[in-house]
Amino acid sequence: MKKAFSIAVMAVSIVLIIYSTYKSSLISNDKAIYKLENESLVVSYVNPESNVYRAGMQIGDKIIEVNGIEIFSRHVLHNMVFDRTRPAETLSYKVERGDELTEFSAVAERRFSLPELIQYLIFGIIYSFFTMLFFNSYPNTKTKHFFYSFFIYVPFYK
Repeated sequence: MKKAFSIAVMAVSIVLIIYSTYKSSLISNDKAIYKLENESLVVSYVNPESNVYRAGMQIGDKIIEVNGIEIFSRHVLHNMVFDRTRPAETLSYKVERGDELTEFSAVAERRFSLPELIQYLIFGIIYSFFTMLFFNSYPNTKTKHFFYSFFIYVPFYK
């Protein structure tokens, strides 16, 4: 039973790490996060240290166009930002802010690379393995459950 629980803990940890890797890949290289709202892509977060923030992007902006191409989904935006531009290229944004259209240009930033994502995934799996080893050696008490919650929470703390 103890071994099955440990394997389940490791499996859950690995799934959470894969999920967090997937979520981090949704953050575009413009360091903003978007949500689909009323068939429009709306900025829900902009990193204050990013180029798009310095160029003028704000939370609540509706993305209308990037480089002259209409943006109607997150997929189209990520296609523009990841597939059609390289870091240091200029992106021209047209956004709706309130009732007016605003345009600005921002330089594309360095993005996550596939080797970096794989590296984080491997580190996460190693982390999960050591977590499992810890739980195999620790008695089944409330303290163990506290540490289990702690180990699950720590990778997502920023």
